[in-house]
Amino acid sequence: MNEYYKDIKKDKAFKVIKSVFVEAATTPDYAMAEASWILKAADPEILNAVVQMPVPFGEEAMRDFLDEIKEQHDGELPLSLKGGRCMYIDEKNNMCNLESYHEG
Repeated sequence: MNEYYKDIKKDKAFKVIKSVFVEAATTPDYAMAEASWILKAADPEILNAVVQMPVPFGEEAMRDFLDEIKEQHDGELPLSLKGGRCMYIDEKNNMCNLESYHEG
């Protein structure tokens, strides 16, 4: 982690005051709980969130996930939500080559 901060200091275009990185493999239900919590609990002025999303389960699962987040935020995706991460990579079954993964 110290190397990360040293690299950031080299770039004079921006100044990082704080950062938090949380990576956890969760069940799909808990992924929603985690996303909901971080999007509500963190300071919206400084938060850029990348949350676990159900990408491998296809387009419908992704749409349902994003719709639920929208419902929690007055019908809109929060501006702080910058992307999704996927913790369901199964190298043995090569899940990232499945059609549902690409649809998601």
